[in-house]
Amino acid sequence: MIRTGTNGHGRKSRGKTIEEQTQQVFKNTEGILKEYAGTGKDIIKLGIFTTDIKKTPEFRKVRDL
Repeated sequence: MIRTGTNGHGRKSRGKTIEEQTQQVFKNTEGILKEYAGTGKDIIKLGIFTTDIKKTPEFRKVRDL
């Protein structure tokens, strides 16, 4: 499954920061998991792709909440 920072209508997230975009990705993912009676604990592998590797710590800050 590939999730991007799009909103619920398939449009690009308005998040300007990596944190806002990451929050949207996880919100989207949670919605899909709920459809199949799953939770974040069911995720066994998470890969990320970013255009700026220097922003990885900001991503991790949201991921680790």
